[in-house]
Amino acid sequence: MVYDENDAYSRANDPIYDKNLNSSIAVGGVLEMILNTQIPSGFSTGLFNGTETPQRTKFLNVNLVNNTATNNGDELVGGANGNAFTLDCTVFLTNFKSWNKITFEGTGLSNIGLVLKDENNTTIRSITNGEDLTSYIIDKTRLKIVVSFTGACTITNIILGVNTKKYDNNNLINLPTQQIIGLEDWKTGVEEDLETVSIGTSNIQNGSVTNDKIASNAVTTAKISDSNVTTSKLADNAVTTPKITDNNITTSKINDKSVTTSKINDNAVTNTQLANNSVNSSNIIDGSIVNADINDNALIALSKIATDNLTLVGSGSWVDNPTHPMGDFTVKQYMFNNLNVMLTVVTFRGREPTQLDFKESYSNVLPIAPKTVLACWGENKRGTVDSGLVDTNCSWSVYKGSKNVTFIYYQGSLRILSWDFFMLSIQ
Repeated sequence: MVYDENDAYSRANDPIYDKNLNSSIAVGGVLEMILNTQIPSGFSTGLFNGTETPQRTKFLNVNLVNNTATNNGDELVGGANGNAFTLDCTVFLTNFKSWNKITFEGTGLSNIGLVLKDENNTTIRSITNGEDLTSYIIDKTRLKIVVSFTGACTITNIILGVNTKKYDNNNLINLPTQQIIGLEDWKTGVEEDLETVSIGTSNIQNGSVTNDKIASNAVTTAKISDSNVTTSKLADNAVTTPKITDNNITTSKINDKSVTTSKINDNAVTNTQLANNSVNSSNIIDGSIVNADINDNALIALSKIATDNLTLVGSGSWVDNPTHPMGDFTVKQYMFNNLNVMLTVVTFRGREPTQLDFKESYSNVLPIAPKTVLACWGENKRGTVDSGLVDTNCSWSVYKGSKNVTFIYYQGSLRILSWDFFMLSIQ
């Protein structure tokens, strides 16, 4: 089958087809039809043209350009070396609507890629061989089909299909334009009128601009009234971190009791983040307070030690100076039940007012020597109304493995010295 000058396809602006006006192609004005042409068999020579000049076939002209494949006339052979060619097609069908399907026949067809471009070489889309193009509505009368080879392939036949459109008037009379007197004047008048038509807001009915009438990415920020994007317009999980200005999540934006442990960075809660008196016994892990956590001047009172957990294991008494005693000492040592921790309590009660500043050591006065001293502290036992308290300080020291003790006294005014001394040790 080769190109026939009398083929019943009315070609736009082609007077040679005037004689075919009464042919069966007029049905295309009444019904939507699918028209196909095949190349190279549809060319006048029945072969692919290698001179890159357009060839006429039925309702379109085809030009084979930029060909690096092997042209054997009735077939195009491509290899895996990046061969390619382009079919530059121009549709002349008067009632052309859109492209329908582009199908390649031959062998190794999985090794071709197809890209559609317009007359300006702008890519329209990539397609697959034989894909239905109807839904894309590609209405370009000039279409470039770029074919690339990724492997061995032989193309023996190319079928180019288009859809026709039917006219609004079913009583169709298809006349050449030169048979209508005054047509050009009428067209000129309509074109001038269209140039002056202005569609304003009053010409558009309320609620008539639908989503399909708005182009993608057409609504800009300036077109949205302030404070008009409400919560219901935001998709779930749509507000991401980059959309939130730094330092803009305030306390009022955080739901009560909604900040969980996993949301707080390790070591991020420091002493300044804790309210005064906010850490109680339930917040402290049992057994986690060690000696380093107790202040050297903590002055832990005996009342803080559970006496029902203590067993008396040693006691004794002595005076500081048998000749002229300043006061009397008593010592009691307790073991914590089920623990190897010992509490030593030394009580000093003065006999008369004194004013002193000295260090005094006593030998072999503890019934049981400590193996490891954990803490030593003292507590003033005089009444709080005694103003001399501010002038008094006493401390003591004990070495591990020793029964000896040393006291350091300071009393700036004449008062009766009265102190309790404590020691925790590991036995």
